[in-house]
Amino acid sequence: MKSPLKVLAAAGLGLALVVTAAPAQAAPKDTAGASLTGASLTGASLTGASLTGASLTGASLTGASLTGASLTGASLTGASLTGASLTGASLTGASLTGASLTGASLTGASLTGASLTGASLT
Repeated sequence: MKSPLKVLAAAGLGLALVVTAAPAQAAPKDTAGASLTGASLTGASLTGASLTGASLTGASLTGASLTGASLTGASLTGASLTGASLTGASLTGASLTGASLTGASLTGASLTGASLTGASLT
């Protein structure tokens, strides 16, 4: 598996830092369409990020802040979003099949057309 630094650099993004260290570190805000499959983004601050159409399949976003983020059409199949803040996030048409959303905050989030088959919400 590629490290988050290598994954993000391969996507041609300007990196602020590596996100695998301490929680609540900043990450690139515009990663629309990026392939972040299997990335470790635990505790990352992605507030307001554009992740439209991004592949986050199997990614670890445990405790991440995705408040107001755009995840429209993103693939989050099998991702861990345990305890993540998705308040006001757009998950319209996103695939959350088999994702873990236990303890996640979804207040005001848009889930129109999202696939939640097999997702854990409790």
